[in-house]
Amino acid sequence: MILKRWLTRQLTDKNDRKKEKDTIKDNRLDTQYFNHILFRNKFINWYRGFNTDNKIKAGYEY
Repeated sequence: MILKRWLTRQLTDKNDRKKEKDTIKDNRLDTQYFNHILFRNKFINWYRGFNTDNKIKAGYEY
């Protein structure tokens, strides 16, 4: 990732640096959201182990 960023920095002009920074910010937000989804799924699977009645599946009440 760092090497890719360095290569793009070498190839782009100074005017395009701002666009690059904006895309990096967007990617960070995407990764944060993705990690949140992964953690939520892990927690749901962990909680299902204690749920013997199977009334709650995937965080929703049936």
